[in-house]
Amino acid sequence: MGAWGTGIFDNDHAADWSASLEEAADPLAFLSETLTDAADEKDLLDLHVASAAAAAAAVVASTLPDGPPVDPKHGPEGLELPDLSELALLALRALDRISADDSEWRDLWDEVGQLTEAQDHLDTVATALQQST
Repeated sequence: MGAWGTGIFDNDHAADWSASLEEAADPLAFLSETLTDAADEKDLLDLHVASAAAAAAAVVASTLPDGPPVDPKHGPEGLELPDLSELALLALRALDRISADDSEWRDLWDEVGQLTEAQDHLDTVATALQQST
């Protein structure tokens, strides 16, 4: 994984996804599709899908009152999104799926001994999302 840290946007997949979100004709649909791809995956969750969904969940959380801001360096820029609380439950489902045993994201962070640190970033986003539901 092209990662330079354990943060949600500290990898090539999330950075690429952020650029795609910035260019999306319908950002809300793009966010929903990204989250659904991860949340509904029945087989091993691919790293690319997991990284994109983590980034999407972070964007959703950032629009909520007191939500954590997205990474200003590698996250999406210039988006003016409304409160996306309607996507909070879907984002929580996606985060649960990313953290599941059959997730390549989880496997890779566990292999390098940084699963707890990476999971802490997801937990921060999950806490903000839970407060909006």
